Amino acid sequence: MLVPYQGSSKSPIAYFLVDKVASNVQTELIRTALRLTAGSGIRIRSITCDMCAANIATLSNLGCGRTATENPIVFFQHPSMNHKVYVTLNICHMLKLARNALADM
Repeated sequence: MLVPYQGSSKSPIAYFLVDKVASNVQTELIRTALRLTAGSGIRIRSITCDMCAANIATLSNLGCGRTATENPIVFFQHPSMNHKVYVTLNICHMLKLARNALADM
């Protein structure tokens, strides 16, 4: 889904009706979406996701993660344009996970 910095419109760019998707497939879907939107003149600057295992593995495949000194890498190079794409975790979802973990304990 594309959401502009200014304005309130949201535009879905694709639907994939699957139960689960492997991280390598998800990685290629993101790279393809970035290339196709770049071809239309759209500059994607950020991707937001939750912290499920498949998403974390996908981000690692894209080049995000931790360095040898444990510094987080929160961006990856756009596959067809010369700029960084930053990654953020969905804060609302993260707070719900923390709340549920506290409730279960």
